[in-house]
Amino acid sequence: MTLGEARVHPVVLATAAAVLAFAVPPPASAQDDNPRLRWEYFYQQRAYPFGTIPAGALQAAREQLMATWPNPFDPAPAAAMVSSGPWIQIGPERIPVGGTSTGRLTAIAVHPTDSDVIYVGGAQGGIWKTIDGGASWTPLTDQECSLAMGSIAIDPVDPNIVYAGTGEQHFSGDSYYGCGVLRSVDGGTTWAVQGAATFPGTPPRAKISRVVIDPSTAGSATSTTVLVASDRGLYRSTNSGDDWTLVQTGTITDLVMDPSNSLILYSAERGIGVYKSVDGGVTWAIKQGGFPSTSVGRINLAIAPSSPETLFASIQSTANNALLGIYKTLNGAEFWLSLSATGANCASQCWYDMTIAVHPTDPDIVLFGGLSLYRSANGGASFANVGASIHVDQHMLAFDPQNPFTVYVGNDGGIYRSADAGATWSTLNTNLAITQFYGGISLHPTDPLFALGGTQDNGTLQYNGTPDWAHVLGGDGGFTAIDREDPLVRYGETQWTAGSSFGGPRRRVGSSYIRKVNGINTFDRALFIPPLVMDPSDPQTLYFGTFRLYRTENQAESWESISGDLTSGGRISAITVAPFNSAVIYVGANSGDVWMTSDGGGIWNKVDGGLPDRFVTDIVVDEVDWRIAYVSLSGFGSGHVYRTTDGGGSWQDVSANLPDVPVNALLLQPGSGSTLYLGTDLGAFISTDAAASWSPFNDGLPLVAIFDLAIEANTGVLLAGTHGRGMFTQIVVIPISMRLSVMSQLDTLGVGSTTPVQRSVQVRMSGQNSELETWTTSHGASSWLTLNTPSGTGTDRVFWSKDPTGLAVGTYVDTVTVTPTSGAIAPVMLVDSLVVDAALAMTTSVAVRVDTMIAGATVAVLDSVLVGFTGAGAGSAPWTATKGGGSWITFVSGSGVGDGAARWRRDASELAAGTFVDTITITSGGAGGSPSQVIDSLVVVPAVALDAAADELFFGGVLIDLQKAFLDSQGNDDGVYNLGDVVRWIDWCNGPSPGGCTEGNEFPKRDVSTLRRKP
Repeated sequence: MTLGEARVHPVVLATAAAVLAFAVPPPASAQDDNPRLRWEYFYQQRAYPFGTIPAGALQAAREQLMATWPNPFDPAPAAAMVSSGPWIQIGPERIPVGGTSTGRLTAIAVHPTDSDVIYVGGAQGGIWKTIDGGASWTPLTDQECSLAMGSIAIDPVDPNIVYAGTGEQHFSGDSYYGCGVLRSVDGGTTWAVQGAATFPGTPPRAKISRVVIDPSTAGSATSTTVLVASDRGLYRSTNSGDDWTLVQTGTITDLVMDPSNSLILYSAERGIGVYKSVDGGVTWAIKQGGFPSTSVGRINLAIAPSSPETLFASIQSTANNALLGIYKTLNGAEFWLSLSATGANCASQCWYDMTIAVHPTDPDIVLFGGLSLYRSANGGASFANVGASIHVDQHMLAFDPQNPFTVYVGNDGGIYRSADAGATWSTLNTNLAITQFYGGISLHPTDPLFALGGTQDNGTLQYNGTPDWAHVLGGDGGFTAIDREDPLVRYGETQWTAGSSFGGPRRRVGSSYIRKVNGINTFDRALFIPPLVMDPSDPQTLYFGTFRLYRTENQAESWESISGDLTSGGRISAITVAPFNSAVIYVGANSGDVWMTSDGGGIWNKVDGGLPDRFVTDIVVDEVDWRIAYVSLSGFGSGHVYRTTDGGGSWQDVSANLPDVPVNALLLQPGSGSTLYLGTDLGAFISTDAAASWSPFNDGLPLVAIFDLAIEANTGVLLAGTHGRGMFTQIVVIPISMRLSVMSQLDTLGVGSTTPVQRSVQVRMSGQNSELETWTTSHGASSWLTLNTPSGTGTDRVFWSKDPTGLAVGTYVDTVTVTPTSGAIAPVMLVDSLVVDAALAMTTSVAVRVDTMIAGATVAVLDSVLVGFTGAGAGSAPWTATKGGGSWITFVSGSGVGDGAARWRRDASELAAGTFVDTITITSGGAGGSPSQVIDSLVVVPAVALDAAADELFFGGVLIDLQKAFLDSQGNDDGVYNLGDVVRWIDWCNGPSPGGCTEGNEFPKRDVSTLRRKP
């Protein structure tokens, strides 16, 4: 199929609209593009082509996983073949931005009697606990049904009982991971799922914004009343979460309880308003007095513990996603007052980051979190920005029950603490590993303690062997790449927004990453995180995907498009270059399209026949045979790994025993051909039999979404970039393998040449300690080839020369062999050919050119002579054309390489009647037949006067032959002069008059410069 025959996927365009409609209205400004596009990027992968994620899909996949492997964290027998042990967490624990950040944190609960005990919940980082006031943290839920946390509540009577609502309700893509309520009765050591049949139902939202415990019934694991606010409604349990009753419908974005009377509660329903219950949450009544009734979106609530009838409500505007207002009631929600709230805002992101809290003992101190953090000391009338020293995007505020001046905030950077009621802040991000990585991790070719990776809202990070990762680029960090030959040359990118001044590839220059987009249309549609990959054979060459594929061959200094639309209206999501054949490129798209070129982008073939219509996440190509490739797919309801053995002509589903879960990353172990790794929404999998079967690969790894896998053959380092639990690593066993950068060489020289040609090839070694592997070289019996490198180590180059002295015309072949001295791996060979051709010779098509023009003609005449070459170097032979002193000749094409044509123009506008001669000389140094000359003649004849034409008409015999030929050319141009040609001339010249046609009344049919002498 040609590029023009690509099938249009209408669902691609519909999906994004459906996804956004499910979450929030489209933004009114570019300020909230990042969270909105981030949301779409995550969600569309899993929803496509259905518009929304199928109901209960992830939990169904988890049940499949557990049914096949009851303990998916056990070391797999297949893994033992390659792995040296369990996965190890390498951070990042501390990122030097926003007062030291780590990742998105959405839930905080402080122990009711011990301020050193705090529980926090990450966006997909699970629950963490500290018992030393934040000096250190311990993860508690790595193996539970969901690591996406929305709310945590500690039982005030028995603090060992802890409830955690899963599925963060900040309307981000990650939130689909919710599975209900987790409950622990031993301080977080073990957990049980409560409401498993209630919350993951239809639709599959299960985003819990708040868990509230009734203190009058607290202290029991069987009879406590618990309320849960979710986007599937407000639920109430009277038996500690074993059973649940729906007591209010709608998307409940917040829930607070009167600390002096547990029968009084207030709930916020998105798009509607605030409700009040006076019977412990059994029944509810809306309280709209003074409350806005239009443009109401998400609502967050705060109650003043020291004045329980005082409440605050912050409201998102659906018109522009900014802050509609902060409202206050002094009489238990009977009537609401609009506050001026000057200084408080959440840009256009109130749908994503908004939280509010009141000081426990002073109702005039109010904290509001939006994009930044704001503090009011006058009951909400005005706010001051107090968030300059912490990360942006605030999600949760919590005061310490023991100390009213201690308050905590959770945001996209982690957790921070204030000891002065919010005036100043310090970080508690000590060892919380909850960073959300994207795809595009890259590894150093020789340093096992160096890596680059892009993250959600925490930029591009650099691992240097410690839990403290360096921050090298801001924004949402995307794909990265490291030059294998010069690791100081590195690449990265930030998130893509069409027309922005920040998106697109960047190259490290000094200590900065400089944007390099020359040749890229920055208004192209592209994914939020577009793929940027390096050619594994040539680090100077990189590829960048929007809806078309761009390539640079000069380290991103300039780019060119090498394809049309490869996405059926969508966006490129995966790019892979064959490991040892740079001409072979596979491209996948979020529209399910897969294309392949085997000539470096000259011709593209659509090769997705037999693949299900799903978001393409990754493609890998076999090292030996580029026709063997694997593709991984996101979404649900299909296979997720497919294999081709004929370059995409057909595909076979090799998902085998995998659960129906999105696959985000696919990796083929170097040198193996049969060992593959998968990163999925439910951890990692491994196959050691070319995808005939799969096993979990999660020993030491949380059951978390893995967005990327990367491996370095030289060091054996394997990395897993998770979307919520940071980065994990392990060392895998990779046998040493050896290849050459090219497998053949060909040179053509002319017979009689005596100048040797110098050639070389790069030895490519991979595998642990491959840089220490030594090798020797040899070749056949030919006398014309001389090896200059008898031996080498690691990735040294092999040099040799080819001497054509004394060789007759013909083709000569020899083999250069590189043999490892250890004998552990097979030798590799390069076939070298020398063609001795006849001597270079040049020919020209004509020796004489003659033309005729009318004196005063103003249009020049074009003429040419063909230049041809035979023999050695014919295709690269340069030539030039020169002329004598004739000012009437001007070259249009006066030089070239190989076969071509010399072209020139003749201009008679300044010439009188007569014959003019000049010489065109074609020269090619060293070529036989050079120089070659063409004698060019121009005959200029007088213009035909009208009276002469009239005399010819009435009397005949007054015109010369050239003038008759001229009149015929301006008449019917049939090669035969007749009186009709004269009549036509007189007619066009408006009647006979002396001197020819008058100025401005020239004959229009054909310019006189086209007249040529008839042979």
